[in-house]
Amino acid sequence: MKKLYTLLALGVCLLSFQTSQAFTWNVGVQSFAFVNSPSVVNLGDTIRWTLLDASTHTTTSSSVPAGAASWDHVLDQFNASNYYVVTVAGSYSYYCVYHSMMTATFTAQPATAVPTPTLNNATVFVTADANNVNVVYTVGQNANTRLTLTDLSGRTLSVTECGMQTAGTYNTSFAAAALPKGIYLVSVQAGEATLSRKVCMN
Repeated sequence: MKKLYTLLALGVCLLSFQTSQAFTWNVGVQSFAFVNSPSVVNLGDTIRWTLLDASTHTTTSSSVPAGAASWDHVLDQFNASNYYVVTVAGSYSYYCVYHSMMTATFTAQPATAVPTPTLNNATVFVTADANNVNVVYTVGQNANTRLTLTDLSGRTLSVTECGMQTAGTYNTSFAAAALPKGIYLVSVQAGEATLSRKVCMN
């Protein structure tokens, strides 16, 4: 019964993820840089900064669109993380008041509705738990199939060659216990078509 509740909870989280496209972008603050700061986000997304070294920094807005809230957060040993929810479309810039070379920008765009993912007669659903990234996919026609797990920089972390698969539903998983928290891409290639879905490891 507990397993059923867990699966139902994962399904609800996945449905919310697919329809709202609201993500948390994890930005590391270390070595006098904002690491993995996104360049484009959707309205409703959250930017979360986490201090990864022993320095003291800030994340401070220098320009925001009209109607958007500005921010000024100190990151130090007493407050190692902070966040900002993006609610207004437009261009944002921020920096560290202690280290002027630390700057970043991103553009916020309206989120678009995401239909049930289909490509080459395939559907793909991705969930994650503490140990695995789980992939369930349906191939609508015979096709050579490959599954790839990458980080947002494009670095390939794992590849599963499935070979020729007949029409039907399949499931597989990638080991995730050693993955840092963050957002990853799962790509399913069926024949000449590829469908990618994002998954967040918390």
